[in-house]
Amino acid sequence: MGSSVHVRLLRKVQKSASNGPLIRLSLILIVILLFPLLVLGGLLFSLYLIGYALLTNGIGSMNGKSQFGQSRSSHVWDIWLEMDGRKLKRRFEAEIRYGPSYFELQAEPPIPALQGGFYGDWFCRFKNGYLLQKWNLVYECNTQLVYLNMVTGEYELLLENIASVLWTSRRDEDGSLSLHCDTGSEILVFTLEEHSDIIWSPDTSLSNTELSVPDQKH
Repeated sequence: MGSSVHVRLLRKVQKSASNGPLIRLSLILIVILLFPLLVLGGLLFSLYLIGYALLTNGIGSMNGKSQFGQSRSSHVWDIWLEMDGRKLKRRFEAEIRYGPSYFELQAEPPIPALQGGFYGDWFCRFKNGYLLQKWNLVYECNTQLVYLNMVTGEYELLLENIASVLWTSRRDEDGSLSLHCDTGSEILVFTLEEHSDIIWSPDTSLSNTELSVPDQKH
């Protein structure tokens, strides 16, 4: 059965890089000038961490438990989204350094296709459900755009091999929904068909290297 949501690439917009070399040169000069202070600060901070670890381990031993770390089991399931009597819950897994967090998802009533994967915190309400961002990898940007029908429980793969976790969704002047992808060197702009049922779309951005639209429903 064919996809009920059609995603089409509208255009590619090249990003200006005229100030890039000047900015990089300035950063290099700043690092060279501040390098001695950075080394000294790093040594002092390392000594502080060692002393703190020794002190905390000693206190933890006296209390019969460790004071470090947070077990994964302590991460609780929170209600994230809800529609038509079905709840979508998420549980924090981890976060990319200087980047977004990713989560496990589960639905009530259950949707089996959600199990065993990680998802970003981006979503967009669309038709009778939500557009979601599934992460194929957590150490490298490789994601999928999926549509989850909250009424029927259907799970549909729309785009794959997306080389970013940042998305921006916008309502255009004609009322259609567009998704904007920032690859670092260019902006890829997609449009979604059947946009008349869109109620709301949040703000974030996406990037892509090789995209394909599957013919089969997942």
